[in-house]
Amino acid sequence: ALYRPSAIVAVDDVRALVAEAVPGSAWALADAVGERDGARALNLLESVAATLPELVVVVVLHRRIRELLELLDRMPGAKSLAAAGLPMGIKSDFRARRLAEQARKWRTDELIDAIDGLLELDAIVRGAPRRPAGNAQHRLAFTLWIRDHVGTTGARRAAGRPA
Repeated sequence: ALYRPSAIVAVDDVRALVAEAVPGSAWALADAVGERDGARALNLLESVAATLPELVVVVVLHRRIRELLELLDRMPGAKSLAAAGLPMGIKSDFRARRLAEQARKWRTDELIDAIDGLLELDAIVRGAPRRPAGNAQHRLAFTLWIRDHVGTTGARRAAGRPA
């Protein structure tokens, strides 16, 4: 009513004034990737790609994969999950537990491969020489990264080994 005192507030007005409830769609995408739920990640990719620049999506994915890799590396030698997360700046028990659950769904080599794939995805998005150009090619590159590194059924099978 304050925005349009003498008119009816329309859906477009609300969209213009209200931030996305969950920049969450980006964090939900990161969670789906961490959980290895490729089907959900592919669905979320559509809404995220419509609202965020591609480079931001790459950064969000990179951060999650890097966190999973670092936590997976720290957990065996740590006295507790909190002790493993503290050097990473993770102070929330919930966040540490959530990342640990996700990290256990990955092997170290898979996370390293995923980071390598994100490096290539970053090159594509930035328009590096000899990389595919155009929105459709970029969307395909994101889709292929999810398929190749996350999976599409929620349980990735790598090199003929069970997930």
